[in-house]
Amino acid sequence: MEKNLELCDTCQEIKLEDYLFEANYPGTVELGPFQDVAKRNHCSLCRLVIQALNNHSRQHWKSSIYPVEVCYLGRFNEKPNRPVLEVWFNSTSETLPDGMWGYSTTLSQILLLHQQPVHDATKARASGCAQLVALSYVWASSPSLKSTKKNIHRLQEDGAVRELWGELPQAIKDAIELTDALGETYLWVDALCIIQDDNRSKAVYIARMNQIYGNAHITLVTLNGPSAESALLGVAHSRVLIQSPIEINGLNLVPRLPQLSTVEQYSAWSCRAWTFQEGLLSRRCLYFAEHQVFWQCRTTYQSEDCPDDHDQDASDFVRGRKTNALQRDTQNDVRRQFDVYESLVKQYSPRSLTFPTDSLSAFTGVLSAIARSFSWNFVSALPEPAFDLALLWRPMFGATMRPRPLSGQKAGPMVCTSPTWCWTAWHGDLFWDPWRLGSFAARRVSLKTEVASFWIQEFGRLRPIQRGRAHDSDVEIAGYKPGEHTTVGCTLVFEAKTIDTEAYDISTPQLDQCALWNSEIAGGGLSSYFRNNTSHSLWIYDVASQHCGTFSSLELDAWPKQRKDGSRHDIVLLSRSSQDEVTQAAIPHFEDHPPLEYPSASEYYEEIFDTRYYRYKSDWALNVMLVRWENDSAERVAVGQMHADAWKEALEKSKLIILA
Repeated sequence: MEKNLELCDTCQEIKLEDYLFEANYPGTVELGPFQDVAKRNHCSLCRLVIQALNNHSRQHWKSSIYPVEVCYLGRFNEKPNRPVLEVWFNSTSETLPDGMWGYSTTLSQILLLHQQPVHDATKARASGCAQLVALSYVWASSPSLKSTKKNIHRLQEDGAVRELWGELPQAIKDAIELTDALGETYLWVDALCIIQDDNRSKAVYIARMNQIYGNAHITLVTLNGPSAESALLGVAHSRVLIQSPIEINGLNLVPRLPQLSTVEQYSAWSCRAWTFQEGLLSRRCLYFAEHQVFWQCRTTYQSEDCPDDHDQDASDFVRGRKTNALQRDTQNDVRRQFDVYESLVKQYSPRSLTFPTDSLSAFTGVLSAIARSFSWNFVSALPEPAFDLALLWRPMFGATMRPRPLSGQKAGPMVCTSPTWCWTAWHGDLFWDPWRLGSFAARRVSLKTEVASFWIQEFGRLRPIQRGRAHDSDVEIAGYKPGEHTTVGCTLVFEAKTIDTEAYDISTPQLDQCALWNSEIAGGGLSSYFRNNTSHSLWIYDVASQHCGTFSSLELDAWPKQRKDGSRHDIVLLSRSSQDEVTQAAIPHFEDHPPLEYPSASEYYEEIFDTRYYRYKSDWALNVMLVRWENDSAERVAVGQMHADAWKEALEKSKLIILA
């Protein structure tokens, strides 16, 4: 225990007892910029503050350089249910390094140390009927024991696993030992319970992942390393302890250890695709991290350093997986249900896979759970009841299309067979534009389809997609016979209005020509959000060279010059959005209070069309898809919006779209 020798002038004025024990809030104390606080090594409280905040460090943090924000001590939230000191700082686009923007709060705590009761591990053994324990871990890159057609009968013999003990990854060994210590009999380990070279067996169990992990009594999760070799620390291997208590004015204080949300965020487990559904679907998880063990169930959260504190890691609960997103009250509203689906897709899509062919399989358990909760059917990974909306997903900058089989190439584990119109064909951050498809400044958006009927060709059969519309299956596709076209994965077939891209100029945004450009102001007077967002977009210009539409998340390099590569491109009309006019007066009252760098009412429209030539009207927004034709079938290139008046000025044609 280190005793304080000195406090800085600022910390000498802080009455710690008032923050820890008094009901009346003493007020927030400004400690100074992070780097200045870090330099005050002689001050015990300043050292505690920096230790606590460093437990939540980010990748851009650099010693003596970042962070630069002002640190505060006080109560960030309501009165905690135990004596704690809260310390935090707020990051904005102005304080983050160049190239980063947004708003976030880094929050940590300093705890009052007191002796914890010692638990008798021998009393922890479960009683009653045997239940299933599941293991969720990142598979090792090195070869290890797995079930195969060749060895499955050997593994089913009594004592086989113990005889092959040396071939097991440490995480599996620890899980077996812990399962036995808990008094349980059965442990689910994917590598051993599924025959890895039997595709039929794998398909059966992959579709049942929601049942396997959803019905497990508890799931053991390893967070402490990049592979299964890292083990479940605390079972057979010692853990690393980093807390350094300090005595200040008779109070024994210690920085809180990294919380579950932080530990998980920077673990290999949170970056892998297969582990996402294992964590989401599990009712109870026991997380083994480098410094401590965490318990998480549907109603509570526990950590070793705060065993009597159920609510301190609130940030962990607001993430979809922790709040049991699939059991939210959506009131049977398809749009609310889609919000749940969207949040899960956005958490899953950036995660990595060893084999791109697994992009849909690793999400199948989640789809099964959604189908059960919402009574939905899916085509590929898109929900049929909200199909028009689901088609409008967009990759964010940095996302990439997964490797696809070349013409005549057989499908294999290193290529993805998902259709280009489904988000599982991409790896990286994805989104459904909340401002264009949901609401902005409390102006709700409604969506109306422009496609009479969508059909899906799968396994040589053609069937209509049931979007919940009365006549979905009544509109037939004339002149199309299933099996005529060789495509990758399932094929989407529909008739739609199209315009050849030769009717427009699709090119990089010319910001100095837009209505809001001001040559006398640095940066043209446009917000940082507007400039950053348009840098990853292509603008559609009409015959008069006026901006009339935008394809988002598509760089100029990704857009082949028309006809030069022999490809044909069309703009396909999918749906129409309606919205009351967004006014500048409405934005200050916007319920979500976006940061200042978010667009003004003028930028909201200028992002899509030149407001000097095109005007607002309730149904101006056409949701369109850019497609590239290869022989008789097409591939999705991007989605975007354009003004309805610009569409009317060009020559439209009705075409049969065969989208692979």
